[in-house]
Amino acid sequence: MKKKLCLWLAAAFLVSSAVMFADDDAHERKGKVVQVDPANHVMVVQSEKGDQTTLYLTETTKIEDDLTLGEFRPGDTVEYHFIDRDGQKYATKIEREHKGDRH
Repeated sequence: MKKKLCLWLAAAFLVSSAVMFADDDAHERKGKVVQVDPANHVMVVQSEKGDQTTLYLTETTKIEDDLTLGEFRPGDTVEYHFIDRDGQKYATKIEREHKGDRH
């Protein structure tokens, strides 16, 4: 009985550690869209501080509200989640919070 309890506790610890480390890889930011390139699956977003982030979208990127990448325009305000792999930022989720002014 004690052996089973120890095994369960060890398994629970390993699972919680894996979740904790996975969350360390995920980032969340907000900014304004500067550029959209649907053909290359790329979006550039600028933070309030002026830093620009190039996001690479994959087939697993979730775009909220059934939008497509081509529907985003410069000036849109977005909240995005990404992971950093090999120096590139891969979007995991993008949500348009506000449409930019359309001229």
